[in-house]
Amino acid sequence: MPTVKTNKIKLIESTVARLAFDSGVHFDSELNGFYVRCGKLAKTYGVKCDLRRGGKRVRTVETKIGQAGPDGMSAREARNTAAAIINSIKQGQDPDHERREDAGRKYGSWTLEHALEFHISNKHPSPATADNYRHHVHRYLSDWRDRPLSSITTDEVISRRAKIVANCQRDYLERTGEPAAKDYGEPTANAVFTTLRTLFNAARKADRTITENPVEALHIPASNKRKLPPVDYAELWHSFDTLNPQYRDMYRTFFLTGARRASLLQVRCSDVNLRGREITFDHMKGKDDAHTIPISRKLRDILQARMEDDASQMISDGLRLIDLGSEEDDERKLERGAKLVQAGETHLQNGWLWPSPTSEAGHITEPKRKGIPSPHKIRSYYKEATARAGLPYDASAVLLGHTLPGESFRYLQNAGSNQWLRPHVDRFSEWLD
Repeated sequence: MPTVKTNKIKLIESTVARLAFDSGVHFDSELNGFYVRCGKLAKTYGVKCDLRRGGKRVRTVETKIGQAGPDGMSAREARNTAAAIINSIKQGQDPDHERREDAGRKYGSWTLEHALEFHISNKHPSPATADNYRHHVHRYLSDWRDRPLSSITTDEVISRRAKIVANCQRDYLERTGEPAAKDYGEPTANAVFTTLRTLFNAARKADRTITENPVEALHIPASNKRKLPPVDYAELWHSFDTLNPQYRDMYRTFFLTGARRASLLQVRCSDVNLRGREITFDHMKGKDDAHTIPISRKLRDILQARMEDDASQMISDGLRLIDLGSEEDDERKLERGAKLVQAGETHLQNGWLWPSPTSEAGHITEPKRKGIPSPHKIRSYYKEATARAGLPYDASAVLLGHTLPGESFRYLQNAGSNQWLRPHVDRFSEWLD
């Protein structure tokens, strides 16, 4: 599918009129969450904002406001409407709730949107999984959101799946100018209908009017296991030296821990125990509990230098701005410099381990670099490398955060009992040398 561009500009009538069609999403620079989406045929105003209750994120609410242009809403009218919606969301109100309830009363049966929110609130999947569910429903099944599940037929399911594949292939042709492979779009369609099958099964337990799951008529094959190309581990390690210092250390950490991308990128400096040689991952796939593992002396030294370098750079940049602000009598530079110095001083206490000033999250979110295997592949190489280094299967599995069967293994996976892993991480680090 085409890459969605996100740019921040002030959304006024003249600016919106100049935006090119099919140019993506443009967020307003003043009202956070207010945007205009420029599609192939129309420009549409909308709102995207996190709904929070009790200080916790419930979900991301995205709702359309109206179409832009001479026959649609003015930018001023859309801004005022967006401000009211965003204000209600910040107060904990869900603008989609009333629409879903009206649909449920109208049809007397659970709608697809109702089933989606019920499943997420009942099963408590990870934020990434919940976002995937919503993306599948809102992007590919948007016209079914307010329909009762009992009205969705097997023929419609089969037809929609074929349409998704066809649209994916058409978009690939438009984007590249070349025809897509025969099976291009199949994984996307399979993922969408795996989600739909899950929502049907969840809703059937509460809504007895749903007598069958039409997705069962589809054959959704298991994903193919990709074969890893052979690799020279010494060459892989030295390839990280071609990156800038921050990415070099990040990829070294990926390789020395086998951590998943989301787990490592959301680590804070306070999660690294340099004295005890441990690192804690608070964000684990499919688990609510944090995962703490020992780290080798080599990795301890890498992370210590990384944190000190980042803090030193922040303080250095801040002092330079303060000097310039004093010379030019510029209060903005003085204020910015003071904030940078303060950020550097607090960085070692609770800053992101991999900070990024250009990321809205505050930390690196997309680590891919040309010529370097992805974090997922490096995790697979880590599994293979630990076996070659002679680490026992159970040690490698626990380090990776895998769940092992049996009552005895439950104690091995206890974060407070990870000292038995320390010789194994040291052995793996020495084997790489």
